[in-house]
Amino acid sequence: MGCVSSKGEQQPGPSEVVTANHAAVAELAACIGSKAAAAAAPEASTDTGKHHQEQRCVQAAAHADNTPARDATVEADQHQHQRQQQQQEQQQQQEAAGQQAEQAQPATSAMTVIRKAKAVMQELHAICGENSWATCCQAAQVLQQQLMGVTAVSIAAQTGSPGTCILAGAYGPGAEWQQQQVFMSGAHWSACACLQQGKPHLYRTGSPEAAATAAADEVWPQDWAYLHKEHGLSTFLAVRIADAHGRPLGVLCLASTATDAYQEEWWEPLLSMVCTSLASLLKSPVMAGLAELAGCLVDTREEFSTLAKAFIQGSAALVEAVTNVRVEVKLGLLSPDAQHVLMLYMTHQEPSGATMSFSQGSVGLFDEESSSLQCGTSSSGGWRPLLTTRVSAADSMLSTAVQVEGACFLCDTAAAFTEGAIPPADDMFTGSQEPVRSIVVIPLLGSSSAFGGVYVTHNEPSSFAESKATIVEVSSLLQSLLLQGLVAPPQDWEVLVQQGHVSSSQCIAQPRRLSGCGSGSYSGSLSKSQQSFSGNMLQMLQAEVKQYGKRSSGIKHGDDYITDLQLIRLLGRGGFANVYEARWQGCQTAVKVMYVPQRLRSLMKAAMEMAMTEALSHPNIVRTFACLSDLVEEAGCRESSAPTPSSIRYRRLRAGEVDDEFESVTTCNLIVMELCRMGNLRQALNKGLLHKQVGPGRLTVRMELLLLVLLDIARALEHLHTLNIMHCDVKSSNIFLQHTSGGKGFVCKLADFGLAKLIGEDRMYLTNHSVSGTITNLAPERMLGDKITLAADVFAFGLLMYTVFTGQEPYTGMTPADIVSKVCEGFRPPLPAGMPAAYAEVLNCCWAHEPAMRPRIDLVVQQLQVLLLQARTARQ
Repeated sequence: MGCVSSKGEQQPGPSEVVTANHAAVAELAACIGSKAAAAAAPEASTDTGKHHQEQRCVQAAAHADNTPARDATVEADQHQHQRQQQQQEQQQQQEAAGQQAEQAQPATSAMTVIRKAKAVMQELHAICGENSWATCCQAAQVLQQQLMGVTAVSIAAQTGSPGTCILAGAYGPGAEWQQQQVFMSGAHWSACACLQQGKPHLYRTGSPEAAATAAADEVWPQDWAYLHKEHGLSTFLAVRIADAHGRPLGVLCLASTATDAYQEEWWEPLLSMVCTSLASLLKSPVMAGLAELAGCLVDTREEFSTLAKAFIQGSAALVEAVTNVRVEVKLGLLSPDAQHVLMLYMTHQEPSGATMSFSQGSVGLFDEESSSLQCGTSSSGGWRPLLTTRVSAADSMLSTAVQVEGACFLCDTAAAFTEGAIPPADDMFTGSQEPVRSIVVIPLLGSSSAFGGVYVTHNEPSSFAESKATIVEVSSLLQSLLLQGLVAPPQDWEVLVQQGHVSSSQCIAQPRRLSGCGSGSYSGSLSKSQQSFSGNMLQMLQAEVKQYGKRSSGIKHGDDYITDLQLIRLLGRGGFANVYEARWQGCQTAVKVMYVPQRLRSLMKAAMEMAMTEALSHPNIVRTFACLSDLVEEAGCRESSAPTPSSIRYRRLRAGEVDDEFESVTTCNLIVMELCRMGNLRQALNKGLLHKQVGPGRLTVRMELLLLVLLDIARALEHLHTLNIMHCDVKSSNIFLQHTSGGKGFVCKLADFGLAKLIGEDRMYLTNHSVSGTITNLAPERMLGDKITLAADVFAFGLLMYTVFTGQEPYTGMTPADIVSKVCEGFRPPLPAGMPAAYAEVLNCCWAHEPAMRPRIDLVVQQLQVLLLQARTARQ
């Protein structure tokens, strides 16, 4: 059998492949049809001569029967004779046709083979354009079902590592076992043996035992020996698949239960056609990239840290090359007790050379000319540093993926978090250099437990529709290495530190020992550019609202300390935040210090507040000058009963200072905002801002000033709702008063965006996943967990209208359980008798039970302006 490789100067395109296939079909027809046609031709000629001779005899007999004496009887006999003659001729024609059909039977079988070949090529041509690993399995199925006498088919791709192949597809008996042997290395595998020997094909028939006694050089590959023993396959044929230049790309293996199969001459042109189509499949960017990546993983498997670098860089390059989408790839290793995840990741610093050698620290870069991942030698001679951070496995995306035994997708993290649909997990943002707007986690499952998972993140919302298949396939490569025992993650994570070769120029702090995970656990060094969990979340949320404008903070640093900030005095203390009067760049400001908690929902609240306040700008919203994340507080103690603010300093989080349950370093985030010296509206109401005592137990309301206050807040909400932002916590204590020189002498400003939610432009509501906020100010749909809209803020504004008029908070003296029960039943605080009817009408519309019955906040602004005009007219 000759070499079955495409020949030519250039790689054939789809049209050229079709042309070549047509030529091969013609060759196949000539090969299998010539002998049958030659054998049938003499017999057909003999039949034709015999038929003509019989015809001449019949005609001679008709002329001889020419008697002149005829009567009625003779004439009747003549008609009968003619009828018999016609019947005889019809019978002879039918017999001749049957003989010709019987003699032409071999030619009909030849046409059947040709039709089968055309059908195979059409099906292969249809699926080869899909460009994925799964396509090879489909191709194997087509060949097994369409080729006559073929029981099992497998397709192997040659990798960049010499003597190593990967299984691309298999179908038929033994396919399940073959799919567990993805990596094949050495001549004891049929595909590798076929590529290593001098001949273009490898053939075995009979049994391994018979071959061993007959000829010493006919050793059966171990995969063929297994398939013969377990599935009764007796004949095997392996044929090289080559590109247009004759370079081998892989191997096609056929197996049959019959002995001495595949001996017919027409198999050679038929397999030539098949291998031409398979060559285009193995040369595709996905398959070529997977084969190169597989070779690099094999070459670097001696040290797991080096293999991790090869996988992280190579798989990211492959996904980007195939889909033109830049992604980040990280690895997560589960601890033996499945309580922690060690995140492995790398910086975005590119190597100085065009390509890098995987054996000396390398990265797979996509070569556009050859459409494959290339492994060259780095001019810099080294890897980018492998960085590590340990996080809790509880409630992580990896634990979810392991539990469902499948990929875990989050297509829009900002939308999910602003809706409160899910809490941010520890492993979502760890190690990411860019905002994580979408993420997919693929579990690496073992026979009894999980090894860990592959994380792929993107800085834009994405369903991963185009890259999903490639992501799963690169993850399958690594999982196959682990399952075959070719590489094993170290049980002692300290080994990764010793193997990691973390460059001191890239990292500030040395690795340190941690307790609580296996025999040794480690939270590795952070590079200078590495962001913490909260910093990345803040960046992601700011990206979500960036269209509303952002300011540059103008931070100045001195030895990583924030030198432009000096705290003066404590203004208030909350559950996880303190508010100070401070001096920022020479100006009097207020600083909210939010201590990063372990509970992720609280962390989400802090990040959301920072993102919202920095992005928003309106005269009735507290101005934000800067948002600072990942800071460490020094010289001050927030638990102290008598803190000394002037002694507190803040500096940047340094590399190696990872805030986790085993560390004492406390990180915090700061919001620097304008200082409202008049305090909040609740305090101002208690001091009688809007009410005047006119007698024992009697108060009069300053209606004009009250309406001006409400208009300030309504305009702030109108601005938020224009941006599809819900405040979700409108109440008197979140409204601050700032001195002004004219008008009423102050302006009201809305603050505290920790519970704010952003509704996407294509949506009109959010699903309420938690009852958060002040219970006395919640709309009934928020208590019930129903869909929430901007109307929830209008309900809270109605309660604020009640508070500023009466001077009291709603539902005074009721327990939280009673409030929820009564509000959901339609109960509202009773309105005082002296409330103007027009004011009460607006209030009742705002706190209507059904959200659809409440007016938009811009309409509320219009109604308040009418009431203000009426109040001024009445005063005059």
